Amino acid sequence: KLQRAFAKRTIKKSYLTMVKGRWEEQERWVRSPLKKYRLVSGERIVRVHEEGKPAETLFKLRENFKDMSLLEALPRTGRTHQIRVHAQSIRYPIACDDKYGDERFNVCCQKQGLRRMFLHAQSLHLPADILGEEMVFEAPLSDDLLNFLAMQQSNT
Repeated sequence: KLQRAFAKRTIKKSYLTMVKGRWEEQERWVRSPLKKYRLVSGERIVRVHEEGKPAETLFKLRENFKDMSLLEALPRTGRTHQIRVHAQSIRYPIACDDKYGDERFNVCCQKQGLRRMFLHAQSLHLPADILGEEMVFEAPLSDDLLNFLAMQQSNT
């Protein structure tokens, strides 16, 4: 049932992410196809490419700070690295993303105590037809992400 629900896109997932730059819109749909590549080194990466598989992410502004923004990311599809690549493709790379991020921005965030990528799976919503009743699972931000967020709020 879960596999079918994911395939039908009836399960809803929500993420919180901190990105570089001040977000100017309340919300923005990114509908860009994604294609997987393997580098000569063997590393796998994903890029926006017209021959890729369809991918959609809705980004919603939660809070703007001096030079970064807290967003909610709601993926409509479930492609590999989808949120990370979509954010990068519209010039809002995720904080401390060592694969798709901005190196200077990452160093700045690390100097402020962020030791990992700021991409947090905050909730999963299962419709009633899966387990007999609607269920929502939520995960609060961890202390390290909360501390980094508090630092941004105090610097504004």
